[in-house]
Amino acid sequence: MIKLLLISLFAFSKNSLHPAFPLLDKNGLPNKANPSIEQSCKACHDTEYIQKTNSHSSLVAGGVDCVDCHMPFFLNGKKIPYDNQGWVTHEWVENLSKPTLDNCMACHSSHSNSMLEEGEGLTLSSIVTHSKASNQWASNLTFTQGAIYSAEKISGSFINVQNKHGEMQSFDVHAQRQMNCTSCHTTSNNPSQNHMDSSKLSHLKFDIREQLGLSEYLEKPNHHFMTSDCRSCHQPLESHKKFPYPTKHLETVSCQSCHIPQISGPLLKHVNQAVVTQNGSSILSFWNTETVLPSDSLQEASQKLNTDFLTSVHPILLSKNGILSPYNIVETTQWLIEPNKDLGSVGPEKYLAPEMFVKIFWEKAKNKEGLLKYFDKNNDQQLSGLEMSIDSDEKLSFIKNVLSQEGYPEAEIVKTKSFIPVAHGVLPAKNAISSCQECHGDQSRFTKQEETFGTAFLASSNPNDPGLPKIKNYVLGTTRNEIIDGLGWLGFFGLLLTVGIHGGLRWYSSYKRSLLGGDRHENVTTKKIKLYGRYERVWHWALAGSTSVLLLTGFEIHYPGAIGFFGMQNATLFHNVAAAVFIINSIFSVFYYVTNSKVKQFIPQKQNLIANLKSQMMYYGYEIFRGPTHHEEKTMDSKFNPLQQLTYLGLLNILLPLQMVTGLLMWGVDKVPEISRVLDGYTYLGPVHTAGSWMFFLFLIIHVYLTTTGDTPLAHIKSMITGEEHVPLAVKQSSGKGESHE
Repeated sequence: MIKLLLISLFAFSKNSLHPAFPLLDKNGLPNKANPSIEQSCKACHDTEYIQKTNSHSSLVAGGVDCVDCHMPFFLNGKKIPYDNQGWVTHEWVENLSKPTLDNCMACHSSHSNSMLEEGEGLTLSSIVTHSKASNQWASNLTFTQGAIYSAEKISGSFINVQNKHGEMQSFDVHAQRQMNCTSCHTTSNNPSQNHMDSSKLSHLKFDIREQLGLSEYLEKPNHHFMTSDCRSCHQPLESHKKFPYPTKHLETVSCQSCHIPQISGPLLKHVNQAVVTQNGSSILSFWNTETVLPSDSLQEASQKLNTDFLTSVHPILLSKNGILSPYNIVETTQWLIEPNKDLGSVGPEKYLAPEMFVKIFWEKAKNKEGLLKYFDKNNDQQLSGLEMSIDSDEKLSFIKNVLSQEGYPEAEIVKTKSFIPVAHGVLPAKNAISSCQECHGDQSRFTKQEETFGTAFLASSNPNDPGLPKIKNYVLGTTRNEIIDGLGWLGFFGLLLTVGIHGGLRWYSSYKRSLLGGDRHENVTTKKIKLYGRYERVWHWALAGSTSVLLLTGFEIHYPGAIGFFGMQNATLFHNVAAAVFIINSIFSVFYYVTNSKVKQFIPQKQNLIANLKSQMMYYGYEIFRGPTHHEEKTMDSKFNPLQQLTYLGLLNILLPLQMVTGLLMWGVDKVPEISRVLDGYTYLGPVHTAGSWMFFLFLIIHVYLTTTGDTPLAHIKSMITGEEHVPLAVKQSSGKGESHE
């Protein structure tokens, strides 16, 4: 009743939603001299519920209270105006609103985001106070993520960003679209949000029964802020249709990985809390600028941070829970004063917070005197910048002795890492990463980030930490099996050497025979016969063409940029098309060879198999140098020697099915999520398919070379085009069977 009365009494106030209200003290009594925000708001809002659900801090003095978030930033810090009766004036009440961008930026950024006057540009300011508490620096998005949430164009800002004059886009596309922080960081019981549990009522898209009314929400607003997923507003599959394997990309790569291609603000690298200033500030250093905070003065630090050159830097790509996302890694140097020696305990170890350091060293005269003696190099009675570094045994011993006297005899300096997801600074599609080689290939971001951030730094993380993000995804073009590729390249160069020697000896023996009066088989009488039917020739060249395209495009996918005229995106498209032709052609060939009983020509005869193999190997290894003609029997239904039969038998029954199955599964990983989950994406399929590709490639080299071993170097290729081949008259021929298959 009181609430309704208050609302009705002030229904005509300037703020049509919020009435004026009396100022109350912590006991709930009128007190305009020492008001309590919590008690003053309690008349209409359930402040106890708000305290329990407040993800920032309790509504207490010195913390984040109602005024900090619900009053425009330019009014914050001023004494609340009230009338003679102790009621808050309408002028103040009309400014109460939902949190604005400036409210959030007051604590979470180091830049001015207010509306800029014409001719002004965005600037950075060093908010060193954010490093006073042990982890308070983590709330500064400009430092931890390099985020500058502003609609200002990079080229128009006063920030010294690398290549800024060519950057015509704004710092963040969401800020450019006038989105507030609360557009994504919403409250969990806001009536405008849909929180229906679809597992309960799967036939409904929206369940009104689970929504609070506006009056209920205003009384008990949940202050635990959630983070909306990009899919809350976007339909990525619709806008990424041209991507190769879009489902797999969107399943394993976060939107931020491509839409935050570079960092525009100062990216925090190291927080040194081993020694802090008198006001609790620690040393901050950055990945992309030489600025070190704090400086000798806040004004100097602010100017230095804004004018120092900010180089473009990619955030680190790491995979956590199977999702590849951009991260920043911040290393913290601090004193471990109470190590956790109980291995079975899950309790946290205790570190010396900056405020504790101030109490021990700065607020105790004796300790302060010693601190200035060892650290104050310019004798200005304060510490700043590199003066705070513990760079000598004397300094280290002094700090350890004081801590020991204070009850921390086991204190030691340790370094820990914080993995911070980079989620701000999102750019539109035209500025997002569009080149496949940014993530696929030897010069990908995975390689470059090791060069930028240091391999030793990335590798020094604790691998047993379950919360540590790791790159575990199999990335095509980047992730390779060194053993498989090593054997493949060894086989390739070994074959080239063998073929070169063998071919050179063939040419030399032929040249030598010509000098001695001709070839020993030059007088052999031959007859032209039909050796290959029309379908066999079409099948062969379709297989040869699709295999060649598969190998070329597969090489481009495995080694992006190696074949420049494809590009990885086109290579993937052509690879899939060639695979479809290859599979369809293979299915038809199985049907053809089985129904016509021609499959028998691929099966070697057991009788005299070993002797025939030895004879064939003797021909290739010795007799071929005496002359090109090998008098094996050839017919349309029996045209392969035993060595060819065994090779094709393994090729058609093992290698070809292996490649088709693994290739289809790799294609299916993107289309069928169950396949991806069962097979762990490309983790196993990738190496197996690559090994099969190397074997196909090596076979192709041998196959092409052996086509030159006919009566002339092009005789076998010509016969596969015309279907006819010259064979010695001594060879028995098939009785016309071949003609029926034309």
